[in-house]
Amino acid sequence: MPTVPPPPHAVVAAFILAGLAIGLALIGFRATDISQIISQVTALVALYVAKQGPATSTLS
Repeated sequence: MPTVPPPPHAVVAAFILAGLAIGLALIGFRATDISQIISQVTALVALYVAKQGPATSTLS
């Protein structure tokens, strides 16, 4: 069964996060700090994406 490639925006996001991690490592941040920063950035992006969803709710 062929694998489905990820959408292009997911690849771009992965490269941005990887670049951020490498950049932080090059300027002297420790791995634990980088992990926390990446986690916070990922959470902010997730909140942004969630807010972009439909304004109507199907739970009513």
